[in-house]
Amino acid sequence: MDFSILILLLFVLAAVVALVVLSKKKKQAKAEIDEKPKALIIENIESGGMLTLKGVGPDFLDVDCIVSEKHLYSEGSTEWYELECENGAEKLWLDLQDDGGLSLALKKGVLTDIAITEVQLDEFDTNEAGAFSYDGLNYEYEASGQAQYYEKCNRSNGENFYYWEFVAEGKAISVVRWGRSDYEVYFSESLNAVQVEIFSLKGNA
Repeated sequence: MDFSILILLLFVLAAVVALVVLSKKKKQAKAEIDEKPKALIIENIESGGMLTLKGVGPDFLDVDCIVSEKHLYSEGSTEWYELECENGAEKLWLDLQDDGGLSLALKKGVLTDIAITEVQLDEFDTNEAGAFSYDGLNYEYEASGQAQYYEKCNRSNGENFYYWEFVAEGKAISVVRWGRSDYEVYFSESLNAVQVEIFSLKGNA
């Protein structure tokens, strides 16, 4: 065999070995990154995560709960998450806003619970203003519009809905319409980050 060809083959073999070694190092580095534990913050929590909500509700109770599902919402370029949680037999919903804000819905109802009609909702929408009274508070119109819901954060299967948001002294009432006439009402309160203590991010943590 010609000596120059032998040298060329040795160079090619060395290059192949170098590529294999580099590829292994990249995989090892990625595995180390994947194995690195995520920060114990609410943005990283997934289904099965455990947390305590401190001083919530009318009696300012501490509530231990497990995240049963995590859902994604979007409106235009804005996205936010909902943690569907369970406290024994009770359900509650924790919203993580894109600006870092938190709101907790301890109760879900129907439109007749707040004694307003579909006609009134249309008027709020058209005027972008208005108010109604509920449980001794005056709830003022804040926003309305169409958004998308992605169950379990599955972006390939979104569902449109329409919403109205009303606020009063740190509390909120959200009216959600699915389809043409299926309404849900959520009764929420604002939370501070210090009111949330996270014990695990997911079920096998």
